[in-house]
Amino acid sequence: MTNADSCRPNRPATTDEGRPDGSCRTPVDKAAESLGHLVVQHRRGDALCPEHIAAVVEAACELEVHPVLERFVERVEPEPEAPATMIEACEVPEVVVHVLGGFECRVHGVAIEKLPSTVVALLSIVASHDTVAVEVVIDALWPDVSEEVGRRRLRNVISRARKVVGSGAIIRTNDWLQLGADVASDRREFQERAADAAAVLRSGKEPAGPLIVDALDHYGGPFLPGRPYWEWASTLRIELHSTAVGLFDALLRDQAYRPAAAWSLETAARISIQDPALYVLIAADAAVHAAPATARAAISAAEVLSADLGVALEVCSQLSASIEALERSTFDR
Repeated sequence: MTNADSCRPNRPATTDEGRPDGSCRTPVDKAAESLGHLVVQHRRGDALCPEHIAAVVEAACELEVHPVLERFVERVEPEPEAPATMIEACEVPEVVVHVLGGFECRVHGVAIEKLPSTVVALLSIVASHDTVAVEVVIDALWPDVSEEVGRRRLRNVISRARKVVGSGAIIRTNDWLQLGADVASDRREFQERAADAAAVLRSGKEPAGPLIVDALDHYGGPFLPGRPYWEWASTLRIELHSTAVGLFDALLRDQAYRPAAAWSLETAARISIQDPALYVLIAADAAVHAAPATARAAISAAEVLSADLGVALEVCSQLSASIEALERSTFDR
């Protein structure tokens, strides 16, 4: 017997001709029966296999099993484990939802593992907006269901999300959703800091370099890279990336403030900079400050991009030679 077989509940053998009237059972009948068996086991206090529970519940929800049975989902389905450091007495725990560079939800600094996919999707959508309409969320999660079914499912998912990350983590006001006041989003943090840096750049009254570095440190990578088919996500992904690239370009061309070359190279890779000229600036700065490894890595990146973009490799070769000369003059002092 396999591990999967040992997880399955004991139940009487049935056939597709098992209905009392002799007719064949439909997929909905089978899903309802499987969910019903789980409910009976749960009431008896039997041990339930999480993998089997997840499979049965998913099948039941997909087939629109009778709403009465849907109410058993929260009773039967095991909740994700909360971090050991969670303070139970806290009404709204300290939560950070990351959507830049991939999804992650942290409560008191501890990442929550094995979140249900619908909860991940809901938190991703809500964290990506200051406020978002209920219909937008339903359309993203269940595009092919009726409004009534979508709203019922959304209520269930919101309830499950609140049980994991805190009762005030998601706020619903009429037909609008938003994160609670004590929940942070890296998307919001980046956009706010980027706006502050851009304002200082436009004014020209004070150095913007430190503000730009602070903003770019909050850009963890592409926005929701695992959701390429969400149209609204693609638009926001491009917008956030363009903002990060613009700030990075302004920072490297600012003669009054020069960040460490190693930081610039790491940030360029995280932002996915495609302009070889910016890597050349990083390489030159690294060579001047006696960081040959960083200079060579930056030149290598510039050479690769130059080839991809059809730029003459001779240009990068000449720049590389110039940087090597700078290195020698720096080390010979």
